[in-house]
Amino acid sequence: MQCTVCLDDTGEVIQRGCCCRGDAGAVHLSCLAQLATHRSTRADGEWSDVMAWVQCETCKEMYTGPAQLGLARTLWDKLKDEEDTNETRLWAQCVFGTALEDKGLLVEAEAMKKNRLEVLTRLLGPDHVNTALAAEHLAFTCESLGQAVRAIDLYTQALEALEKEPEKWPREIVGIKSNLANAYWAEGRFAESVAIQREVFTTRKAELGMANKMTLAAGSDLALGLTGQGKNEEAAELYKEVIATQKRVLGPDHPHPLKSTMNLAVCYMYLKQYNDAEAVTREALVAHRRVFGPLHPDTSRTVGNLGLFIELQGRHEEAEKVLREAVEQLKESVGTDHTEYLFPAATLGGTLAELGRHGEAQTLLREVHTRQVSTLGRDHPRSLRTQSILGGALLSAGAAEEGATLLKEAHARQSELLGDPNDDTQASKARLERWKVGQGE
Repeated sequence: MQCTVCLDDTGEVIQRGCCCRGDAGAVHLSCLAQLATHRSTRADGEWSDVMAWVQCETCKEMYTGPAQLGLARTLWDKLKDEEDTNETRLWAQCVFGTALEDKGLLVEAEAMKKNRLEVLTRLLGPDHVNTALAAEHLAFTCESLGQAVRAIDLYTQALEALEKEPEKWPREIVGIKSNLANAYWAEGRFAESVAIQREVFTTRKAELGMANKMTLAAGSDLALGLTGQGKNEEAAELYKEVIATQKRVLGPDHPHPLKSTMNLAVCYMYLKQYNDAEAVTREALVAHRRVFGPLHPDTSRTVGNLGLFIELQGRHEEAEKVLREAVEQLKESVGTDHTEYLFPAATLGGTLAELGRHGEAQTLLREVHTRQVSTLGRDHPRSLRTQSILGGALLSAGAAEEGATLLKEAHARQSELLGDPNDDTQASKARLERWKVGQGE
């Protein structure tokens, strides 16, 4: 493929990751950096149009993927030795932190964003809009690191600062509310999450239209919240509308429709449409590997979901192979305390129990449950899910007293916190009933 800047096809030609697709989006990273340098620097050497480093001049969409990270790193290298209060340096630090996060380099992103928030707090004060937005950016990374409680605190801090003058920052306030709702979802606080997301989606749809990418993101987030409440048919229909529009507006390989597609697969799972969930996930996995690469956390998460959907169809040996791939990749990329590692690891533990490998299953499930309780709390839905799986595995291995205690406790807490119709509650109930039948009760 030929670079659209230098018209040479040698060297590594990448896609810009914007809406310029195919041949029109092909470019050498070095050529793109030269263009950005030319557009952003005046004749006297001062900075002017810094948006050239993040936004395509042709289609006006933001760069994603390798182009986004490569340009952000190049810009940061140009500015990192300036005073930490330099305005352009602070902007480049924000851009680089976001690019690191989007690439899955979460620890580096967290350090970059934390430093920027400290500088802005010192320079502008905690209630300044730029400080509030920096707190929001850091909160987003904390959420990705599985630190939902810390994220909620930071989002709340940012929201309280901007709501002192709500007429000045209406869109920023809506954006923070949307992210706060996602953090509530991660904590299992589904009712609070959905209430906020309905408000955000309605506001953005009225002001920006359905085809706007911010409206589409809000629609996807609302659908995710609905799945947490068990309203899966409503969620699936909303996802289909969102995905079709996202693909038309942003292109099929853009991160937003890929994320929405994976969430649709989860809806299919809750609707017991496991074949559909697997088919959608396999299609999305091809795109994830092409866009993000095989080792990106989003790609590994997709592999883990595929393993779950295969397991739910009773293909245990195939599921073990796929889940092990996901678990090993996530162990390397995000670490063993991250919620995104712990979820497929718990599923793998259940698969091992189904295969009769009770010792391996119990060891893995105990480790996962301990880490989840430490990271998320004992009553978090994922902690209770793993406790239920562990209880079932112990019952299958003949450890009736401990297994029954854990399983009954998990089921009682799920029923109380999530409700009886919830899928995890129903799964625990089914494990208890199978055990009781085996006991002749």
